[in-house]
Amino acid sequence: HGKFFYSHYGVEGLINGKLEEVSLSSKVNLSFRPGSITGSLRKKLPEDPTDPLAKKILATLTKYDIDAIFVNGGNDSMDGAATLKKYVSYTHLPIKVLGIPKTIDDDLEGCDHTPGFGSAAKMVANATISIALDDLTYKEGRINILETMGRDSGFVTASSVLASLRGLKPDYIYVPEVPFSIKDFLSKAEATYQKKNHCLVVVSEGIKDKDGVLIASDSGAKDAFNNRQVGGVGKYLSSLVAMDGYKTRGIELSLLNRASSFVPCMRDIQEAHLCAKKAYQYYKNGMDGVMVT
Repeated sequence: HGKFFYSHYGVEGLINGKLEEVSLSSKVNLSFRPGSITGSLRKKLPEDPTDPLAKKILATLTKYDIDAIFVNGGNDSMDGAATLKKYVSYTHLPIKVLGIPKTIDDDLEGCDHTPGFGSAAKMVANATISIALDDLTYKEGRINILETMGRDSGFVTASSVLASLRGLKPDYIYVPEVPFSIKDFLSKAEATYQKKNHCLVVVSEGIKDKDGVLIASDSGAKDAFNNRQVGGVGKYLSSLVAMDGYKTRGIELSLLNRASSFVPCMRDIQEAHLCAKKAYQYYKNGMDGVMVT
């Protein structure tokens, strides 16, 4: 009927039976708003289309006469989109489900890169440059350890190499895809500091040892998709360096990695718009059960 709704906080609106209509006359500029203005929720949907929760979602879709669902997000969101498609297929509702990519991790299957990654990469590169410049103001600096987001994917961490465009490339970059050795890390970082009185290390929050065990984690908590909550490895490694008698600091970017609206990547914004337009075009052309790439 020419109306567009959003489900506040991910699927929560679908579950609670309340969707909110989008006002096309809104004067709020969403282009530079980090994250999703409609909210987000990490919730794994039951696979069984006869589950009571599935029935609530289907009732909401019927109530609002929805004929297409656009799911915006990463791997877990696309997993949710596939589950939603299973629900509507089981009940023979004529509802299309289409995916729109978005994740800073840049690890979404089928995509060369995703909206969100560019801004996160730009944030990390600028943070790396800032920390390097600060340390160079001292004749004897520190072994600085910058921790970025990235539980299983190292693209965000690796983007710190862009600081080399300003002649400030990190001394060492550690990503989750490569087994991490604490002994090797300490040996290299301390040798570098002894040589030039400065050392900058960039690590992913998800670095693991040769057995796949996280080097550090703030807690043993897991999210709805059974993913281990990570963070704190920078401070942990910094404490080990301090025990060896070196000046050091652990710096955790944490939420700044994905909410840094003060350094937006214009390519990100342009491609987010293009992905949304392409998804709508797919819908108008009768396509279903696909994701824009």
